Amino acid sequence: MGTLLAAKTHRPWASIMKTVTVDVDRYPLLQVNVLAASKSWYIILSGPQFPDGFLRLVETDKTGHFSFDLKKMTALSGPQKMDVKIGVSQPGGTALEGVKVSFNKLAFLSRPSAAGQARSAPYAAPAQPGANDYYLFPSSRRDLDAWVESAKDGPQEVRFSVSKGLGIIRGELTPQNWGALRRPVTVDLDKYPLLKVHVLSSTRRWFLLVTHPGLPGGYLRLIETDKPGAYEFNLPKLTGLSKSQTFEFQMGVSDPSGVSVKGETMVFDRVYFTR
Repeated sequence: MGTLLAAKTHRPWASIMKTVTVDVDRYPLLQVNVLAASKSWYIILSGPQFPDGFLRLVETDKTGHFSFDLKKMTALSGPQKMDVKIGVSQPGGTALEGVKVSFNKLAFLSRPSAAGQARSAPYAAPAQPGANDYYLFPSSRRDLDAWVESAKDGPQEVRFSVSKGLGIIRGELTPQNWGALRRPVTVDLDKYPLLKVHVLSSTRRWFLLVTHPGLPGGYLRLIETDKPGAYEFNLPKLTGLSKSQTFEFQMGVSDPSGVSVKGETMVFDRVYFTR
């Protein structure tokens, strides 16, 4: 995953740039997969072959997979030397500060066959929820916005990214030995009593907890371990709650014997409620 961060600048835009020579007959498609964006992001191609010296392919605050067919958008053919710029912007015109975009794909590609197109999908196909499953992850890209990397008004505790269908949590705080990814969830515990999670790896310990005003102390730590694997939690039995309830779900990394989880990671591919 690549992240472009405009820490502070006097301009309403900032970008990184790479000069490339590409044969647009062989590689007509420019594709990008954007995982997260705090403001607007854009891609610009610049060079003397473009009217006005540049071509703005996109400027949006949306995330996801974008594809641009240069053969259809321009009259270009054969090898072309150009600057490829990906950046962040502030449409209101104010100076940028702390604005970022994260992406895990930026590539010129040939126009694939239908079979090749399926094989080159940026994410593995999510497991299809069954009639008795309520998935928190994998989920739609819009649903990914429900996950937040910090407590309300708090510092960024972790970084969250998605690559090839896997969720990746990486600790961000230096002076703290734990950090969590959070999301609110409203779930009918009578219909979906079991919370299941599948963790593939962790560099230190990982944990799950839920917060709810009806719990002693306001929260329940479901697990904290350094072992990957598939885990199941019966929330009605563990919490004494039933019917529809709203929790804050927290999943993160910890190092009880240390002072920092910065750079520590956990990787998972499933989090869901079922019966």
